[in-house]
Amino acid sequence: MDNFQFQAVNVQPILDVSSWVLHGEFKALVDSSWNSSESIVDNIEQFQEWNKRVYGNMFSCKHNLIVELTRVQRILEVRDSPRLSNRELELKQEIEEVLKHEELLWSQKS
Repeated sequence: MDNFQFQAVNVQPILDVSSWVLHGEFKALVDSSWNSSESIVDNIEQFQEWNKRVYGNMFSCKHNLIVELTRVQRILEVRDSPRLSNRELELKQEIEEVLKHEELLWSQKS
């Protein structure tokens, strides 16, 4: 037998690729990170680091968005502000995006 050795690689399976594709940063990640001169393991590790950064923070991000939305809505109850009304709409859209990604994540884990 040749002196062929297997090297153990600690790469977790990628489960949530479909939610990745929907994420606004994903195309830029692929364009900037995928390097054909590196091993597939190195490339995958870059994607997994991005996954931890983006989706690892998803639940705290959702919490922070809801807290800010609540604050904005309380101010709007007292006084009208076009700037705050626009911010309220932006926050609602951001929360919807986070919820969409969260739903995909949970459906893939089931």
